[in-house]
Amino acid sequence: MYKGLIVLCFGVLAVLTSCEDSGSLNASENFTSGGLQTIYVDTFSVVTSTVLMDSIPSSFKQTLLVGGYSDPLLGKINSSTNFQISYSSDIEAEVLSEDIKLPIYDSVVLLLPYKNRYYGDTTKAMTLHINEVKGTFTQRSLPEYVPIDKVPVINPTFAIYNTSNISYSSPSILSKSITFFPGRDSLKIRLPDDFGTRLFNVNKSIPDAVMYEYTKSGNFSLITNWFLTDFFKGINLSVDNNTDACIISFGAGTVVRVYYHATSLKDANSGDRVNKRFDFELTNFYNQYNQIDADRSATPLSALSAAKILPSETTGNVSFVQSGIGIYTKVEFPSLKGFLKKSKFVILDAILEVPLAAYTYDGQTPPISQLACYTTDVSNVISGAVFGSGNSALVVPIRYDREYAINTKYLFPLTSFLNTEIKTNAPVITPLALISPNIFSEVNRIVIGNRFHPTNKIKLKIYYTQYGTN
Repeated sequence: MYKGLIVLCFGVLAVLTSCEDSGSLNASENFTSGGLQTIYVDTFSVVTSTVLMDSIPSSFKQTLLVGGYSDPLLGKINSSTNFQISYSSDIEAEVLSEDIKLPIYDSVVLLLPYKNRYYGDTTKAMTLHINEVKGTFTQRSLPEYVPIDKVPVINPTFAIYNTSNISYSSPSILSKSITFFPGRDSLKIRLPDDFGTRLFNVNKSIPDAVMYEYTKSGNFSLITNWFLTDFFKGINLSVDNNTDACIISFGAGTVVRVYYHATSLKDANSGDRVNKRFDFELTNFYNQYNQIDADRSATPLSALSAAKILPSETTGNVSFVQSGIGIYTKVEFPSLKGFLKKSKFVILDAILEVPLAAYTYDGQTPPISQLACYTTDVSNVISGAVFGSGNSALVVPIRYDREYAINTKYLFPLTSFLNTEIKTNAPVITPLALISPNIFSEVNRIVIGNRFHPTNKIKLKIYYTQYGTN
């Protein structure tokens, strides 16, 4: 079991002296109960499994995910997004050459700003459906996956979830074959004129009582937005269920833009024309959310169900992490605490090495750039954060093997966490949950080799000092 055994020298004593952990030994202590040794070991059992959260909050993330792709390991992934639009301004009454101008509708477009994030093959076209929402955006209370005081949840009280359904009209406002170019600034889609005319003429549908309030306050947007959401509840962007292309990410700044011009009431042919526009903006991110579905029936994860572990030994000696859907890897150390309790010791260094299974990612399906570490329990509910330096949650970057792409990994420093765990009365070390810090706003995934994987084994590497036996 032991990979190395070194008699402690002055160099290690210096490490002990400088260590700030409360479980560390002072170099000035007398060790009379046995030999003082520094030991390295990496053969403790690290047990991994895949867990699916029941659902995850999806609203107020300022990210619109649209599209679909097929993954041989994780199945068919499909994402639609739903949002409301709000007034940013009203149609202006232009006064030029002392003549009041008549506003005349020209056209309407949907502008979607790219976030330069995508997953899958962007060269494939897909049919984008732009639908009018008919249902009601309904938020519900957040389950306590992670304590609010430990995780920066923007909307800690209510949210709309990735599994939430909402009804929309049929037929669509527009269905159009689209090829996405995420390197550009935005996607611009011309919408039908009958839809644009509806929005252009919405002012004429506003009740007199509302216009009276507008006249008193002078705030058109504030007074009339409640009426707009009743007149036009929102927009749904979706693709066909069998789409196998990519999922694309759009961001804040999404607008429906109406173009119009003003001409003279006295002489429409005077040439005294002013081109104008006004926007219906996505401003209420509390009611913007992504509905993400997955069909895993033909994959190694076909038996995966919410809040239940699926041992990595049953899924090809790998476990999974996937954003958007809410899949994480659970990590357990069943023998560690029992072994270390047999000796008097202090952990000098502990690293959890989390390797990606070779050849499970490429340019179209890039791995998660950062991985976060939380604690979980027997019910598989994420219960808190593991802290790194200071009071920040432990998040580590990916370490690419850029030469051969067979030794890419994440390295989690667990020295402080394990030294704290050893002092508790619990019979085992608290299990860990490895998730993406962007679990709410991306769909990236990774495949992690378990302890039996032929080439990429997960390992817990520990250097500890043993200074006697109990």
